[in-house]
Amino acid sequence: MKTLKHYFSDTAIARVCGSAGAALCVTGGSEWVRAKLAKRNRDLETKDMAAACIFVCTVVCGLGSVLLRREGERLAKPIEDVTKATERIAHGDFSVQLELNETAAKIEELAALTENFNKMARELQGMDYMRKDFISNVSHELKTPIAAIAGFAELLQSPDLSEAERAEYAGMTREQALRLSTLCENMLNLSHLSAQEIVVRNEEIRLDEQIRKVVIALMEKWPDREVEFDLNLPELTVTTDPGLLEQVWTNLLDNAIKYSPDGSTIHVTLREPMGKGMENGHVKVYLRDEGCGIAPEKLPKIFDQFYQCEESHKQLGHGLGLAITKRVLELLGGKVEVHSTVGEGTTFTVTL
Repeated sequence: MKTLKHYFSDTAIARVCGSAGAALCVTGGSEWVRAKLAKRNRDLETKDMAAACIFVCTVVCGLGSVLLRREGERLAKPIEDVTKATERIAHGDFSVQLELNETAAKIEELAALTENFNKMARELQGMDYMRKDFISNVSHELKTPIAAIAGFAELLQSPDLSEAERAEYAGMTREQALRLSTLCENMLNLSHLSAQEIVVRNEEIRLDEQIRKVVIALMEKWPDREVEFDLNLPELTVTTDPGLLEQVWTNLLDNAIKYSPDGSTIHVTLREPMGKGMENGHVKVYLRDEGCGIAPEKLPKIFDQFYQCEESHKQLGHGLGLAITKRVLELLGGKVEVHSTVGEGTTFTVTL
């Protein structure tokens, strides 16, 4: 018996049968028709699924592209801000500060970049201020003695001066020249110390003897000051740079004499914690005067270059001594602290 397949091709049967093919019952061909219909339905389902997958993938890719672009713009914004801020710094504007936005705050690297950039900008602004302030102070400190020397030199040219007046003006000229020389020497010393990173000399010295020698030298420098010294200096040997450390005692004791009233006492005490020496503890030296004291608002500035607490003592120094002292102790691995009460006096504590 012949079947539909014998007379018609597969394509013709599929076209003729369509969805109604399932109802045909031709002898010997019904199973074959059913198989063809099932295959056709599977093909249609596969095509539909493929189309659906393509549609879903297209939508997902589109949304992903939009979200990726928006996220990229959010991530690029902090970097663009850093670039613009860097350009401002390159043109000398050190006041710029970056804001930590929501995106940067969530990303550790961007948050660290923002924080470090702001810190760098603040440091540069501080250095710029110090540079300008330094130039201003140097100009002022140089201008005063130079103007005095020029004025006295002009007076000395007058033929009407008596010998006493000539000697007086010559002495004032010499005094201002020495003041100018001291200023230049201190500036060079501070510049050298600022550039120095290591201590070249390390020698064993008697710390108590070094302080006593500085006291004697300063008493010769200030013969007209009626100031007493109370020294409590037990014998102690330390290893250090003697030249650098001597500058510490000279500057601190010189200031103590300068700001102490006549009839007062300067107390110098050397303490060795627990009696264990330099190997197991820190040596502390306390220098206390009975002077006018330092106001609380001035204390943070006393180690700044050219800063002087009292205008009345400007002719007695340049405001570089404490800056040198602090830098020397940094090089020696020590530190200096200050405590003061207005009207009662000031105590400097040096830790070695």
